[in-house]
This record gives sequence, C-alpha cells and structure tokens, in this order.
Amino acid sequence: MMKHLTQLFGMVLLVTLAAGCTHNNGDIGSWFGTWNVERIEIDGVAQADYQGQYFFQFQSTVFCVRKVDEQRTDYLENYGRWSEDGDVLTIAFPDASVAYVDFSALLDADNRFTMVERGNRSVVLTRTDGKGRLQRLTLKKIVP
Repeated sequence: MMKHLTQLFGMVLLVTLAAGCTHNNGDIGSWFGTWNVERIEIDGVAQADYQGQYFFQFQSTVFCVRKVDEQRTDYLENYGRWSEDGDVLTIAFPDASVAYVDFSALLDADNRFTMVERGNRSVVLTRTDGKGRLQRLTLKKIVP
C-alpha cells in the first residue's frame, strides 16, 4: 500500500511540474522584455510634449504599460493581454475601468496595431485610435 501511495504521489508531482512548464522555455520571440515608446505621432505630427515616459513590457500573453514620472523615480502601470498574428499586434485591457494609468493618450481598451517597420530592437506600430486619428508609435527595446 505504501509503495502505491509513493508512486501515486510521484506521478502527481511529475504532472504538476510538467503542467507548470511553458512551451519553448517561455520564449515568446523578440517581443519579450521592456520597450520604450520613444516617439508618438498623431496624423503625421510628432507629439512635441512627449518625453519618453511610456514603457511596454511583454511576457507570455501578459502586457504591461508603465508610465514613469519626469524624474523617472516613480511609476504607474496597467496590465492587459497581447497577441501577434503576422504583422498585427493586438493589445487589450479586459477591464479598462480599473486602469491605474491614464493611458488614454496612448492606448484604448482594445488596440490593433500594424507593424510597418520591424528591426531586431526596434519596431514602428500604426493604428487608427478611438478618435479616428492615425497614431504611429516608435518603440525601442531597452531590456531583453
């Protein structure tokens, strides 16, 4: 009886460990890490008052937008989900009403970006925002 319990416990432990593993060691490709939103353009006009205070972070299917203060000593963040399909990047915040960051100048509750330029550590995204404006974001990867 004790031998069967030990085997059963071993199998449960093995299944638990296997279920906790992620596919391909958690590698989500080039998106993994922290990206700085370096530049924001609206209808072709660079936003002169933007000082690089937004950061995007990607891990698994979890997305984080972080806004830092002017001194870069404090921040607020909000979490959502992201997915990629070809040259389309989708970022969604399932319950935007509980946002800790006022990201309305940058993101809506549901966002569908088209990647128009993509390098190893940089990407340019475009979309039409909720106000009907063409938004162009230039991102640079800062933490792999």
